[in-house]
Amino acid sequence: MALPKLTPKQARFVHEYLADLNATQAAIRAGYKEKNAYQVGSENLRKPQIQQALQEAREAREKASMITAEWVLKEISKIAENEEEAARDRLKALELIGKHLGMWEKRQDEDAQSVKVTFEAEMEAWSE
Repeated sequence: MALPKLTPKQARFVHEYLADLNATQAAIRAGYKEKNAYQVGSENLRKPQIQQALQEAREAREKASMITAEWVLKEISKIAENEEEAARDRLKALELIGKHLGMWEKRQDEDAQSVKVTFEAEMEAWSE
């Protein structure tokens, strides 16, 4: 796969974003104006060439470190299943696995949708 064409600022943004996954701060550190950093960071994350560069950088880092999502999940699972671990450590491990599986996000989306549907139904009833 060919490396994406990035401007020097975009390349720096990719590097900085991988440091802390904060698009606004990455934009500032990459040299974009602070007053526009939130917008620029958000826009950069939607650009296909930056998405590709981020993916390639993550893959390279994963390959170099040999730490993959699968490995992390296995290690977290070991903690969650080890009865000799402190309860808070086991709970945190289970929470991380749940986040990875999207368990909490799905629930929040379902709750938000439920509130929206209920609210819209009530608004309809009031307008009749």
